[in-house]
Amino acid sequence: MDNKITKYLIYLFSFVNLLDFVTALFILPGESNPIFLLTKSFFIVFLFKLIINIVLFYYVYRNVYTSYFIYYSYIIVMLYGILMFCLGVASNIIGILNNDIVVAASQMSTQDKVSSYSFMVMFLYLIPASLSLLSFKLYEWSIDDMNLERGCFRTKL
Repeated sequence: MDNKITKYLIYLFSFVNLLDFVTALFILPGESNPIFLLTKSFFIVFLFKLIINIVLFYYVYRNVYTSYFIYYSYIIVMLYGILMFCLGVASNIIGILNNDIVVAASQMSTQDKVSSYSFMVMFLYLIPASLSLLSFKLYEWSIDDMNLERGCFRTKL
C-alpha cells in the first residue's frame, strides 16, 4: 500500500476501536452499545468491531476504488469513526473513574440506553457524515460545469 494517509487513518481507527472495546469492559453494567444490550455478549461486539476493521483494512490495503466518491466515503467513515471511538473511550474513562455514573447508567432501561446511544450516533456521526458525502457528491456532479480561473481574486498590494 502506498497511500500513507489511509494507512495512518486505518491504524488510528483500529487503535481507538480496540481502546473503546477494552475500556468498555470496565463499565459493563452501564454499557449502552445496542449490540451488547441486544445480545448480552461482548464477544459479539468484538466480532462486529473485528469485521468492520477487516473490511476497512482490505480496501485500504487494496487501495483500489471505483470512484472518488467511494474513496472519499471510506475516509469519512474512518474519520468519523475515530471521532466516535475517541468520545466512547473518554466516556468509558469517565465511567471508570466515577463509579456512580456506571451505577446510574446500569439502572437505566435498555430502551433508554439505546435511545441515548442512537441520538449520539445520529448527531455526531450520521448527520455530519451524510452532509459531507452529499457535499462531495454535489461537487462531483457539478465539477464539469464549473469554470476555474486561477488568480481571479488575487490583488496586488
